[in-house]
Amino acid sequence: MLSSAERLRHLQQQLRQQQQLMQQQQQQQLEQQQQQRQQQQQQQLMTLVTPAEETALRSCLQQNAKMETAAAATAAAAIAAAATAAAATAAATAEPGKRHSLAPATTQLQQLQQQLQQQQQQQTPATLQLDGFASTVRTAAAAAAAAMTAAAAAAAPGVPRLPQQQQQQQQEQQQQQQQQGIKKLEALLV
Repeated sequence: MLSSAERLRHLQQQLRQQQQLMQQQQQQQLEQQQQQRQQQQQQQLMTLVTPAEETALRSCLQQNAKMETAAAATAAAAIAAAATAAAATAAATAEPGKRHSLAPATTQLQQLQQQLQQQQQQQTPATLQLDGFASTVRTAAAAAAAAMTAAAAAAAPGVPRLPQQQQQQQQEQQQQQQQQGIKKLEALLV
């Protein structure tokens, strides 16, 4: 025979199993009810929206997608332009013998600008373009950072360059432009 403690444990185990089974059944019922409500809502919407209204809605969504695409292209182009300006300034203030180290970054940024302009002219839906814009902007930012790093490494004491205050102001302005462009594009990608 089972002792009182064993019988109690056995009853507790059965109770837990029954509770789990009831919870599973309730969860399944809730899921079924939710699916039924969603189907009913979809059917009601289908009966409420006429073909003409559906066409107008689709057109509105397409216009919104084009606007988002154009905004993303503008932000990306602004970043690429700021990065190009930074590379040009860095090349002008570096030693003549070391300017070649900035050429790859400058060329890459120019190619990115052309690519962004082509994407902006296409005006395809934003859902198909935003991932590409994000990748392009990251590449542009990386190229700009490489250009400025190379310029800093190339600069040496005694080389003619812009006054320190003016140079610092330009760098701060370029950094602000880049950050604003990145924030705008990130907001579109959320």
